[in-house]
Amino acid sequence: MCSTKAKLSNEKILDSKSPMKKKAITALFRRVIKGPQLQVSAVKDRTVPSEEEKRKIAEHSLHSDIGDYAPPTKKRRMAHQPKVIEPNKTSVLEIMKLLDLADADEQKKKKIGKMKEAAQQERRRKVAENVRSQMFIAQREATIEVDQLRSTKAKLSNEKILDSKSPMKKKAITALFRRVIKGPQLQVSAVKDRTVPSEEEKRKIAEHSLHSDIGDYAPPTKKRRMAHQPKVIEPNKTSVLEIMKLLDLADADEQKKKKIGKMKEAAQEERRRKVAENYRNQMFIAQREAMIEVDQRKIVTSLVTSLTKKKAINAVFRRVIRGPQLQASAVKDLTVPRKEEKRKITEHNLLSDIGEYVPPTKTRRIAYQPKVIEPNKTSVLEIMKLLDLADADEQKKKKIGKMKEAAQQERRRKVAENVRSQMFIAQREATIEVDQFFRGDVIRKCRQRLEKKLCPLISEICEISRVAADRDIEKIYQKILIVITMMSGLGNSMTPPVLKEAAMALQTVYLPSEVTNFVTYSRKAKNKQLVELMSIVAGIRLFNKDCQRGGQGIDN
Repeated sequence: MCSTKAKLSNEKILDSKSPMKKKAITALFRRVIKGPQLQVSAVKDRTVPSEEEKRKIAEHSLHSDIGDYAPPTKKRRMAHQPKVIEPNKTSVLEIMKLLDLADADEQKKKKIGKMKEAAQQERRRKVAENVRSQMFIAQREATIEVDQLRSTKAKLSNEKILDSKSPMKKKAITALFRRVIKGPQLQVSAVKDRTVPSEEEKRKIAEHSLHSDIGDYAPPTKKRRMAHQPKVIEPNKTSVLEIMKLLDLADADEQKKKKIGKMKEAAQEERRRKVAENYRNQMFIAQREAMIEVDQRKIVTSLVTSLTKKKAINAVFRRVIRGPQLQASAVKDLTVPRKEEKRKITEHNLLSDIGEYVPPTKTRRIAYQPKVIEPNKTSVLEIMKLLDLADADEQKKKKIGKMKEAAQQERRRKVAENVRSQMFIAQREATIEVDQFFRGDVIRKCRQRLEKKLCPLISEICEISRVAADRDIEKIYQKILIVITMMSGLGNSMTPPVLKEAAMALQTVYLPSEVTNFVTYSRKAKNKQLVELMSIVAGIRLFNKDCQRGGQGIDN
């Protein structure tokens, strides 16, 4: 009966949806683990048990707990006889599994709740960030597009705004972008209650507009009728993508126009350069031909006495460069001309070149009659202008090239100077570190050598423990003076001026009468006092050298 009740209670606990599953299962676990317990029930004999019976009951309960049950003897009926209850059949492993499952369920629920909250916060953050980025991009691109529309007059979908004669195009397009990007806005309209809104209502209106912007709309409370109640307007049908496409098309058109303008300018410059080069070649060829023709007509010029050679050369130059030119064509009478006729033809050609045309005489028909060709329309002034433009372009290119080279050289010089300064500083720091390292090493080695030299003399001074006469005091004082001078390393201790200066410095801080106390010190105290006296005397000598009152034998 007891076991069935325990099973039912276990099943109820396990199937229950109580949040205190863990405590209930823990209590069950304790009850099952504890094992069979002893239930004490009073029997007919109600006599109080003696001390011996109490001890036996305790042993019996102990053995029953550990599984080694020993029934009591039948010598005397026990006042309190234990009854064994059957243990619960649920094993420890099953209870542990149940506990693990309960913990896993609780952890899953907590994780799912946290994930939902994080996802909701992330969704709100993304919506707000997207709205902010769209607003910034739209405003930025609107200003850029307005500047481009002033020069290119690109056609967008809103032709009324662009074709209008209003001087406030920029404000109109900015308002359009705001309307499209911002989406549904809140239009404040006064309602019947015309009372001015309080600070709390203003704050609620601001929160309401903010939530409507980011997609998490929360309507105001109905405690008090708000003076300005928001109404949602439908968003503009023009999407952001269409406006972006239109802006991209306008940018592409403007870039095309710029490219076409650059290509036209390059073609015009190339055309000018070719024309100038062509005319240079023509000038060179004309001068060359003029010189050749003048050389060939040296014989003919002797017949024309009224004209100078200079005019003849200029006339030839004009004929070659400007025209008119004479083209010889055969006429009907193809008879070979005589010498006189040849002379007249050459004279006629020369006179026609210099502008004094004389038609031939009609005594006899000439075999070769000249015909005038129309002159070239390009004047010398235009040619000179083209040449000047070409020269100016070349000079500009040379100047630009020189300026670029100078800037590049200046940049290289600054970089090299910076590198040199850094290298110098690094080398200087390295040398200082090396010098300090070697300086300390040299000083340490020098002190070790001095200590080795002065070790016998110092040990002799430290071994003296008593002074008998004044002569002994004077000897010890002289030894101390020599040790101090040699330990300092400032000058040669064998020279009289150095010893005299060291003795004067020592007497100012340590008198010979103090030797009697010095002898009574321990060896360690004597060494310490010698080092202190050496430092004091060396400092006094260095100070005197700095003040230029002594310091003989001390090197710089």
